[in-house]
Amino acid sequence: MAYTYLQAASLARNPLSQGVFKAVATLNELIARLQWLEVPGTSHDFVREGALASAEFVDLAAVSLTESSSQGDQTSAVLRLISSDLDIYNYTSNLNTPNGDPRAWQTAQKLRAGGQLIQSKMITGSNVTGFVTTTGSPGAAVTAAVPSSGQDSILQGPGSLRYTNTGTFWAYRAPGDIDFGPDVACASNGTYTLVSVNRSKTVAVTLVVASATANGECPLRFTSSNKEPDGVQKLCSAAQTIVSVGASGDALTFDKLDELILEKVKIKEDRVFLMNAKLKRKYLALARTASLSERMALEVIGPDGKIGMQEFPSYGGIPILQVDDIPSNETKTVSTLSSVYLVSLAPRIGFHGVVQAEGDMMNVALDPYDARIGGFKLYDLGQRESKPAAGIRMEWYGAFGLGSPLALGRASEITTV
Repeated sequence: MAYTYLQAASLARNPLSQGVFKAVATLNELIARLQWLEVPGTSHDFVREGALASAEFVDLAAVSLTESSSQGDQTSAVLRLISSDLDIYNYTSNLNTPNGDPRAWQTAQKLRAGGQLIQSKMITGSNVTGFVTTTGSPGAAVTAAVPSSGQDSILQGPGSLRYTNTGTFWAYRAPGDIDFGPDVACASNGTYTLVSVNRSKTVAVTLVVASATANGECPLRFTSSNKEPDGVQKLCSAAQTIVSVGASGDALTFDKLDELILEKVKIKEDRVFLMNAKLKRKYLALARTASLSERMALEVIGPDGKIGMQEFPSYGGIPILQVDDIPSNETKTVSTLSSVYLVSLAPRIGFHGVVQAEGDMMNVALDPYDARIGGFKLYDLGQRESKPAAGIRMEWYGAFGLGSPLALGRASEITTV
């Protein structure tokens, strides 16, 4: 069953659980609406849609039919852990503060901090930060290796590169895969995209071809210094990205938005545009010039934890959400460019969140000290030995998934100034 933090906050009856959802759901316009799935274990394993099967008209007396089947690739969204401690000094227990009970206030603030980190990595998260391979041939030829999302050498083992000297062919086997993908001829220095046998797993390798001198294979192990989940930027494929044509980026136009709607994001259910404040201002200026005043009413959560309605700007019947975690540092002559995303939030097939299941999420009386609530759990650590304070630990265990590459599109390198 999928749910949003917005829905869960309105249903929760346990004050602590309601506080968890309210602290996170009020952070920005996207995180409240994202559908969350609960899964057992340490990863969300699913089949990402590929090419659709074909069909054909045939003669009534046809004696043979052409077989075709749809393609799908096994994909994993590895759950990532946030864990952080909070100390409440004993003397504060009897204080009368403007924020009420100091323990409850500090716990809520810690949850908000966790929620802010989650919402940031929902956009910019990228788990892999480096790679390791051998120093001899053919590994010495690899100067950079950037994998697509969902590849984890810690949990899935190392991948491999295979080099064939005759024809200067390279092939890739991703972590967790049993075989190599197709050979790619790489005759000159440059960056090439290699595909594993699982077509959802690719790697962009930068090669100095003269350093590969003989047939061979080399391990390719990806490393992470941040342990974070992959976000929208990482999950959006090159085929779903509209690249600017101007030397210093492109201006935001209605045509860019139309291209995302009509040519990129084919999953039509529950679509939203994502823009940061700078690009949202650009859009509003465009709309005023065109006398366009399209708006939509969406549910929001109020300070009392109850659901209300609020109007949002929209284009083509699709609401525009402001997500200020989308950076404005893309570079093309200038370094102040940003991106607009169009994303389907349909559960499973669209962009969605994943958290570890523990207890019945929709049990309205559930306590975050007893079970994970939307991925969050609180632990009472008791009295600290080194100070007159009691400790609380806040954890979140989750990730983000994309059921179909056609559920996410990006217009990159858009001018913000």
